[in-house]
Amino acid sequence: MTSLRQHLEIKCEKDAFTFLPHRVKKIKNVPLLQFLDIYKDLLDEVSIQNLIILAFDIFHTILVPCLPCVAVEGTAAEVDKIKLIIANKMTTTLDCNEKLEFRLFLRYLIHRPFRFLVWRVVPVDADLPVSVVSICTTYLIVLVQLTHLFE
Repeated sequence: MTSLRQHLEIKCEKDAFTFLPHRVKKIKNVPLLQFLDIYKDLLDEVSIQNLIILAFDIFHTILVPCLPCVAVEGTAAEVDKIKLIIANKMTTTLDCNEKLEFRLFLRYLIHRPFRFLVWRVVPVDADLPVSVVSICTTYLIVLVQLTHLFE
């Protein structure tokens, strides 16, 4: 909308409109068709700047829902690395007390694996974005199949 306003400021006469930050105040009568032509010209223009903004917007729309899944998977990978280090320390140490502590800690990690659940129902992991897309696709197919009822 900012680019439309700027385009209107350039193309229209200076005394036709006064652009205020919160509203547009009409001073002269300007035909509606002129604004529709300007809007059509603006939409027909494809610039590199618009394409870059569109690419960032699409990237942001796709990336934001996936970030929690990436963070949870990274943390789960770190927990797996900790399990390997504890298992290696448990096999290489000679002290019985340390072996017992490593064994207890490893048992704790095995019995309480790292999981993140939303409302204690939906697991947040790498499968979440795929399952969301799957659910959306399924409901879209159902809606398309039921559209004949409204025709």
